[in-house]
Amino acid sequence: MAAPAGQPPRGQPGRLGRGREALQVGISYLSFRFRRMRPFLQGEPIVLVENGQLIDRNMRRERLTLDDLAEKARMSEIASIDEIKWAVLETNGDISFIKQSGS
Repeated sequence: MAAPAGQPPRGQPGRLGRGREALQVGISYLSFRFRRMRPFLQGEPIVLVENGQLIDRNMRRERLTLDDLAEKARMSEIASIDEIKWAVLETNGDISFIKQSGS
């Protein structure tokens, strides 16, 4: 089946797709080549919980609620925030948990 007039065939990126890919490759290259630019281009991990205590400033800055954090903790088989030694929002958007040693 032919593509409609003015549109690329299915499965092939259009100009917008190619531009987005080029931008992504360019940012990856700059991040690889110039280490000092990494924090600006990729971000840094953010601590959300330390020794069972929420860091409210970081939670607000990342627009996360206690319910969001508790949901992710339950998915990691953590029943209570008190069981968490560290909760870190990684640069890819995942939240990593390290349990307290006694838990």
